[in-house]
Amino acid sequence: MSEENEMSRYAKKLEEIEQKVVAQQLEKLEKMQEEHFKQIAEDALKIHYELPCSKRYADWKERFDDRQKRLIQNCIEYANGDPAGLPGHQLMLIIAVMAEILDK
Repeated sequence: MSEENEMSRYAKKLEEIEQKVVAQQLEKLEKMQEEHFKQIAEDALKIHYELPCSKRYADWKERFDDRQKRLIQNCIEYANGDPAGLPGHQLMLIIAVMAEILDK
């Protein structure tokens, strides 16, 4: 075999090895990146759920119009008073509890 052919064969072998090494490094980087993004997502969810409802849903009252806000406030006042069991009694208690939970 000529020296030139042998050099060409070694060059091809070296190129194959370099390609394998680069492919392995890329695979490792992709796995690291995937794990990193997964950790970021987990951290974000953890932070979200560690926040009290009042921080997570701070704007919940803004989703209601003025009349609905007054009705919610009426439910809170009704529940905190001495409810007599008027029609809608359970609904008013549920709304009051919901509002209290969202404000915590």
